Amino acid sequence: MQCNKVLYIVPPSRQFAGIERVVHELSNGMSCLEKEFEIEVYYSSNYQELKNEDVKYKFNMAGCLRIRDAFFSIAKFLRINKYKLIVVAQWEMTTLVFLLTRILGLNSSVICHLHGNPWIEKSKSRINSFLYFFFKKIVAKRLVEIFCVSSSLANKMTEELGTETVPISYLPNPVRKLRKDSAHFGQKKEFVTVGRLSYQKGHDTLLRAFSKFVNLHPEARLTVVGDGPLRKYLEDLTGKLNIRDNVLFTGFVSDPSQFLSHAKYFCFPSRWEGFGLALIEALQFDLYLISTDCDFGPADIIKSDDVGVLSPVDDVDAFFNNMVKAYSDEFTGSEQRAKVVEKFSIGEVSRIHAENINRILFGLKNEISSD
Repeated sequence: MQCNKVLYIVPPSRQFAGIERVVHELSNGMSCLEKEFEIEVYYSSNYQELKNEDVKYKFNMAGCLRIRDAFFSIAKFLRINKYKLIVVAQWEMTTLVFLLTRILGLNSSVICHLHGNPWIEKSKSRINSFLYFFFKKIVAKRLVEIFCVSSSLANKMTEELGTETVPISYLPNPVRKLRKDSAHFGQKKEFVTVGRLSYQKGHDTLLRAFSKFVNLHPEARLTVVGDGPLRKYLEDLTGKLNIRDNVLFTGFVSDPSQFLSHAKYFCFPSRWEGFGLALIEALQFDLYLISTDCDFGPADIIKSDDVGVLSPVDDVDAFFNNMVKAYSDEFTGSEQRAKVVEKFSIGEVSRIHAENINRILFGLKNEISSD
């Protein structure tokens, strides 16, 4: 039945990583629950990883790498397939999908599933700036709700839009369960970081801090897991900093378990985030977190010294000092780190999301009945 169909839309990307992984885990988790709706996912791009996953929901892959191409592809898809509720990842794609529902005359309600940092993303181009203005002034008040992936992001968005504009909820991200390499788990006092090699992730700050650390501990090792547009720049930077032999670049891997198992400290030097999923994955391996206090996510996760330490964004000296502190201390707190992980289990988070989708569908049904 139409009223029971819910579509998740994922914007184009080149890697099956943060947002893509979250939507997949959510959809898989909710598909295993008793609920009053059916889930379908529209991936704007193609992902080889999905062919190797146990997928319990119906999905489509459009093969688009640009939002413009995805816009026309989604328009064609929605002309044929009808949904009561559409959940769209990110504010840019939400704005475009909302416009499509109006252009096509669809009776679909739209939820924005906000993962990133709109205040950074809107400044990337004039088009983004215009889109965000349109989202804030026109689209937001016509959405059924905004889901935010961290509590600090939800608070900031509430300040931005006001409490009367649209309901805004914090719904946690699910974090997949990774498997420890028991043969090497926790044996080495090494550093590791996982993330796309882009300006957002702040790897240049980490490498500069690590070079200072190597001056104190020449035997220190850092593994950089991920790929991206700044890889060559970062590899060249290790040469300039004279730490080439201390740093390993692995390239993109879909499962970082091997590298997380070999380390003891997880570095997260991001300039901005929406949540910081990699932090929770690292905690599964009982790694101590060394992170920037960026907007948004890390401060919601690192609430005590048992879990990790925070430093200001782009502060090389502060990040270096926290690396020294973590390396010098025989930190405890494994139980505290495990408790943080439990809050983001796929089963628990899927239940929370399913309850909220059911709540919204019930409200929409009542609106129709009252009309």
